[in-house]
Amino acid sequence: MNEMQLHTIPWSHVLLDNFLNGDTLEDVLEWWETVPKNSRWEGTVFRQAFDKKGNFIDLWFTQSFIKKLTDVMEPELVKTIYNEISFKVRSVGTLLEAELDDEDAFVIDFQYINKNTAYPFHIDASDKLLTLITFIHPEKNLGTLVGNSKNAYETGYKYTEWKPNRALVFKPDDTTWHAFRSDGRNRRMTLNINIYKKIDNPTGRIEE
Repeated sequence: MNEMQLHTIPWSHVLLDNFLNGDTLEDVLEWWETVPKNSRWEGTVFRQAFDKKGNFIDLWFTQSFIKKLTDVMEPELVKTIYNEISFKVRSVGTLLEAELDDEDAFVIDFQYINKNTAYPFHIDASDKLLTLITFIHPEKNLGTLVGNSKNAYETGYKYTEWKPNRALVFKPDDTTWHAFRSDGRNRRMTLNINIYKKIDNPTGRIEE
């Protein structure tokens, strides 16, 4: 297992450094340079989902800012990322007592936000079983903020220090308030892994 730090304040979460292997990280950074970036968008998510056997599944959400990852990244690289990280992610999920099962959906998102974009404190949708956020690009930006309520900007919060290839992992519940924003100078790109409960109608799902 990569270097791992377990934190309990303000709630239980794990930090994993060197999350992606060096060659894979280099391939992702090369891909990032080719990604279309529209300055009018606050942010974009490129998504691909897998079943427990590692097969692509058509898990598709309805928001316009979510794009298909394999439209902009070679499917072989998407599959490489999954094969490299899936066991690692599930192992940390077990450590955090996430209730993973054989019919869950493993979703890979590459998300970028523009330099002045911010997202307020929130908790994740109730059908998420595990959340992982990996800081990818640039070298310096702002890490995820963690707090105890939606008013954490007023009541107190702490930053997860931004370090490229560092992953923040937690089991979502009604206490895991978190937020993110860019630093006003650079776009911010993360690799996000979300494991969801089995979804009967994935193309019709609308995120909370």
